[in-house]
Amino acid sequence: MSLTGAENDLYALLLYETDGYERPAAEEAMTRYGEFSEWVAEASRLGQFVTGEDLEVDRGWMVVPTAAGAQIEAATAIAPDTPLSGIFFVRADRPEAALELARNLPHVKYGGRVLVQKTIPTDVPPETGN
Repeated sequence: MSLTGAENDLYALLLYETDGYERPAAEEAMTRYGEFSEWVAEASRLGQFVTGEDLEVDRGWMVVPTAAGAQIEAATAIAPDTPLSGIFFVRADRPEAALELARNLPHVKYGGRVLVQKTIPTDVPPETGN
């Protein structure tokens, strides 16, 4: 069975606060917000922006499979010291275009990392056979 689904040009940009990431001080928060707003405006102008949100990096939960069933743990990251702090969905006709958007995210300028992954449509059943 292969997971091909339909052609899709939607990419997820996952923003991580890794070692070296500079969180904004309270007085810098609006400036940082403005930088992200400019990035969103440019991606929108190009017809590539879909949606995006900041995530709480100091509070979260992880659902963990165990022999007794799914357990819930307080967590903000899968790996130590790498909280997921934001997510954007963008459209791109090729991976290089999505990567160029990611390269220009202010998050990178401040030491954060961005994981770019192409989405697989969940509303289209996978093709079977072959």
